[in-house]
Amino acid sequence: MFGWLFKKDPRTRAANEAVKRSKKRLQSRRAPRLDAKVSYLLWYGAVEINPKHCMVWIILSGPDSERIPAQLSLSDADSVRRARESLTESDFHWIMDVAQVVEDEFRACGPEWQKPKIGIESAARVKRGGFNYFR
Repeated sequence: MFGWLFKKDPRTRAANEAVKRSKKRLQSRRAPRLDAKVSYLLWYGAVEINPKHCMVWIILSGPDSERIPAQLSLSDADSVRRARESLTESDFHWIMDVAQVVEDEFRACGPEWQKPKIGIESAARVKRGGFNYFR
């Protein structure tokens, strides 16, 4: 009787599955020099309208996680430049590799999932910022 209420949109399901696969592949992946690791991933966006609205955050934990520039957006050239300037080359490449895993898992969902927006942030900053941190 209420089956329609509990059915999820196929695109929402695809995003959930892509994040789940990404989490599994990235579980506790550590940076080469920084004392930081992938802690968790989250996503939001109106993907049922269009997958281009998908935003994925890779949340890092560890003593050095706050050395990553705040709200690092990999789709913003200035943000990427700041990361390249503030991190060692190996840690910068590690960040890009982590993001590539997420991108690959979304692309596996089908041709409409070209490239989600991907951000990287420190769990400590998110915790301090509370619910409104990503607004």
